[in-house]
Amino acid sequence: MADKAQTWVYTEDYVAESDALTAARAVATEMGATPVSPGTGAALRMLAAVSGARAVLEIGTGAGVSGLWILDGMASDGVLTTIDSESELLGHARRNFAAAGLSSHRTRLIAGRALDVLPRMAARGYDMVVLDGDLEETPQYLDHAVRILRPGGTIAFVHALWHDQVADPARRDAHTVVAREVVNYLRDSEEFVPALLPVGDGLAVQQGSGVTGEPVPPLLCIGSDGCAERSGEFRSFVRSHLDDETPAPFRGNPHDDAATFSTDFQGAVPRTRLHCCHESTPSQSYARASTGGVTYPFYRKSAVFP
Repeated sequence: MADKAQTWVYTEDYVAESDALTAARAVATEMGATPVSPGTGAALRMLAAVSGARAVLEIGTGAGVSGLWILDGMASDGVLTTIDSESELLGHARRNFAAAGLSSHRTRLIAGRALDVLPRMAARGYDMVVLDGDLEETPQYLDHAVRILRPGGTIAFVHALWHDQVADPARRDAHTVVAREVVNYLRDSEEFVPALLPVGDGLAVQQGSGVTGEPVPPLLCIGSDGCAERSGEFRSFVRSHLDDETPAPFRGNPHDDAATFSTDFQGAVPRTRLHCCHESTPSQSYARASTGGVTYPFYRKSAVFP
């Protein structure tokens, strides 16, 4: 019988890591932030590539190892939004991204507890969501992931086999039970097409069915780039939705806190969603809206379209 362990080692080493990844992995190990395995990283890169991901949300930044893999598979103008409660780790991740030659425009690092940040994320604003945070909070992460994922998007759950214990029904410790319940939910849900990959500590992958019972609500865009040929159409549409009773911030340039603006706007104009990515300074704040596979950039003005 062939040596299965040898095969697993071979698959983990199948794709060699770059010097930048090797350096980032060393930092993560030194900091005690266990990074994803090379096999898991390669799988995440492939998922980002085959989905053409331009907007990915990662919960659990660490020192940026998984982020480097994901960014390598994303579109050249794609943006990775990554959340971690450890500001020191975020600092290391930012330096590792820079050392790899990535523009600061490609990453958005958010310091905070994921369950405090996720409610502010735009509905249906991401092509892919990677769950690699506090395992016991993963079921709650999943609730938010379903909300913020675009139809047909991908969810990747890292540590899905939790130290090889999930497959053993006799293992009933809290972490193993949570991982098993999440994996089983994703397998049994009619919303996803699931797969469980035995790479690293296990990677559960779910492709959304792309079928939803609700129509996609309008999307509010805040942008810095111009799209002159469409701007007149959008301005007309905005005027038809924003009247004199609309709160003042919505009649001019929106303020820079996009998350707050999104919440306030949805209160003023029902059934509106926001997809906004931040650059390095508030004055460079921008958003891209995708409809029918087309991406429209905008001047820094508010615009709503169906």
